[in-house]
Amino acid sequence: MRLLAKVKELEIKQQLSGVFSSEGRITLYMNNIEAICYKQGLDMKAYLQSVLVHEYTHACHYAAFMEAR
Repeated sequence: MRLLAKVKELEIKQQLSGVFSSEGRITLYMNNIEAICYKQGLDMKAYLQSVLVHEYTHACHYAAFMEAR
């Protein structure tokens, strides 16, 4: 099965907290972050920081990949 066909079959069942795009943007979905923190009893500031670090790691990985290319 080709990769594109497999990607079309993916189903995300968790609310996204953030996304890094190849245009160099990090988008944080605050409504989802608030809902996740409320539902799981998490500290909002700590969770928000972890999401930002996670997305920043994607950005650094992408930058290193593009530089090596």
